[in-house]
Amino acid sequence: MTYYWEARRVCFREFEMSAQTRRNLRLQRLWRAQWYSMLEIMTTTVESGASEIVWRTAFAVIHGHRLLWWKSAMAFDNGDAAEGQLFLQGHAGLATPTPLEMKAIKPEDSRRVISVFGKGAGKQERITVLAPTHKEKVKLEEVIGFAVAGKND
Repeated sequence: MTYYWEARRVCFREFEMSAQTRRNLRLQRLWRAQWYSMLEIMTTTVESGASEIVWRTAFAVIHGHRLLWWKSAMAFDNGDAAEGQLFLQGHAGLATPTPLEMKAIKPEDSRRVISVFGKGAGKQERITVLAPTHKEKVKLEEVIGFAVAGKND
């Protein structure tokens, strides 16, 4: 039985590595994505009259002038529709988090937070995300800056 469970762990690890390799190749060659990573997206839930800020993980991709995100990398791999998207053209770009959002962010996470605004599902939207690292945050800001700078309006 010991070998059985160890073999399952090894197979699962190899399957994850293979899936990640296929995802990276698909994003680079087929999508020509400028940036992709796991993020945490800030959402507000209203329960019994009081609003509460909740962070949920998502897999995000910047493709051309769009920021798209899925619930997970597995949802992206399965070909599911994107959970949300922002069009980064026209009135779009980076913003600072609101004071209420900053209050909900831990001090050690403040170097990883980004607010992005653009056209969402028929209206102007703004999302606040938490990058995995400060280095990823800087990359994301650069890519969003390039996507917004190439305006065609």
